[in-house]
Amino acid sequence: MTDSTHTLKRSFRDAMASCAAGVHVITTDGEAGRYGITMTAVTAVTDEPPTVMLCINRQSAIIPILQGNRDLCINTLNDSQQDVAEHFAGLTDLSPEERFEYHIWHRGQT
Repeated sequence: MTDSTHTLKRSFRDAMASCAAGVHVITTDGEAGRYGITMTAVTAVTDEPPTVMLCINRQSAIIPILQGNRDLCINTLNDSQQDVAEHFAGLTDLSPEERFEYHIWHRGQT
């Protein structure tokens, strides 16, 4: 195992271990559209290769968008971001697109 592989593996393991009861916003953006949902059912499966499992209801509006975009981002929230969790959980009057306008979001390389 190379040093960089070991470092990546350790970083992944440490990051997932710090999320005992994490709240996450899963986002996707691409040709199929932009959408996000709040989730707690996110867990590490293995660190080689780094694999995460998301448990999403098949009836969720994000499913066809994820399938079309084939890309997602897991945003782990901290305790000061309850408003973000509530917006993406649909607990406010914001539309799915307005949820992204209310907070600062950056599109990743992928």
